[in-house]
Amino acid sequence: MKHACIPDFSTYLPSRTPIAHPTPADPIHAAIQRHCAALDNYRTAPSLITNNEVDAAFDALVVTACASRVGAMALLAHLRTFLTEEADFADGWWPSFQMAHARAADLQLLLGGGMPPTAIPPAFPSGRMVPAAVVHMQAPQPMPLHLHVIHGVGAANELISAIAIFGASAWLVGLATTL
Repeated sequence: MKHACIPDFSTYLPSRTPIAHPTPADPIHAAIQRHCAALDNYRTAPSLITNNEVDAAFDALVVTACASRVGAMALLAHLRTFLTEEADFADGWWPSFQMAHARAADLQLLLGGGMPPTAIPPAFPSGRMVPAAVVHMQAPQPMPLHLHVIHGVGAANELISAIAIFGASAWLVGLATTL
């Protein structure tokens, strides 16, 4: 067959050594180190300046993208440590604490359960945390009789309106066919 091209396996291919490509450093590691340093400075000497440093470091931590899976795992571990250590002061860290919860949940979904899951508190669609009183709601009470009557009257009005519309449209169709 002239159209078939069968390779010649009698010759050996030159050996290829893998070329080590330098991987860029994950920028999230620097953001984690900056956040840890700012937290340590704030814990040793709390002041307005160190508080602003912690806020700036946390903003950089949340905004910085993870360039690798290892960076994402390191960030998730750091956020979990931050959330457990600062759980008593969650009200003082209010926006940062909710952002850390959201970022940890996103990383957990990204990593597909590489670390044990943590309970994420329920939140409204706006991102605001649900108060404990709202979470434990009572069972709905039965509707009083007068409300049943009101709903029945409303349903009867809907039925009468539907019949009137159907009758009027049938009459108009009949009128149009006679013309």
